[in-house]
Amino acid sequence: MAARECLCSAVTLQHLVTPPQGESLVKVQKEKQASGAVVLTLKGEFDTAVVPAFNEIIDGLLAAGDSRVVLNMLRVKFLNSTAIGSLIRAHKACGAAGGSLAVSQPSEAVREPIELIKLDAILSIHDGDNEALEAVG
Repeated sequence: MAARECLCSAVTLQHLVTPPQGESLVKVQKEKQASGAVVLTLKGEFDTAVVPAFNEIIDGLLAAGDSRVVLNMLRVKFLNSTAIGSLIRAHKACGAAGGSLAVSQPSEAVREPIELIKLDAILSIHDGDNEALEAVG
C-alpha cells in the first residue's frame, strides 16, 4: 500500500451519485497518479440508475486527456447488466483515446458476472491497484 501512496498526487475529488428514486448510491473517488493514470474507486451499487453519471465521469476524464483509467471495484456490492455495458463503453472509449482501462480488486459481486459472461477476456482484471496501474501504463 505504501508504494501506491507514493504514486498519488495531491488531486482527490469526491463525486456522490444519487439516482432520482434514491434507491441506490454509488460513491466515486478520483485519484490522479504521478504516472498520469487515474484511479476511480467505486463504492456501493453500480446499477442502471447511476450509469449515466458514471458515463459522464468517464467522458470528463477523456475530455481532460485522462485515458489511462483504473477502476477499483473492491467495495461494489451490486453490478447489473446496464453497468456491465457501461464498463464495456468505458473500455472502448479509453482505447479509442489512446489509453486503456483496467479493473482492480473486483468484489465477488463484480467478478462473478464478469467471468460468467467471459468479459474478463476483454477487460483487464487485476488483484491490486499497482498491478492495474502497470497494465494501463
